[in-house]
Amino acid sequence: RAVILAEGKKITPDHLAIRLQRTDEIQLREGAGLKEIGAHAQMQAEKATIVRVLKQVRGNKRKCAQILRIDYTTLFDKIKKYDIEKAMQEG
Repeated sequence: RAVILAEGKKITPDHLAIRLQRTDEIQLREGAGLKEIGAHAQMQAEKATIVRVLKQVRGNKRKCAQILRIDYTTLFDKIKKYDIEKAMQEG
């Protein structure tokens, strides 16, 4: 996916990085299991990727689903699950 999302011919560390947020650090301190931490990281990565691709395609959901290689209805489910419409309006 980094190859598809990267602009230009080089993939930089920014294309691969999953940024940890303070909530992730709190979960680690509270003793969350590896499965929970992994699931949370996956959700954060999915949301960030969907938002970034939607911005690149100027909100075209069909094109976004094609780029991400997911079904159009799956994309809609994830947009609803992660409240991405709100995130797109804010930033």
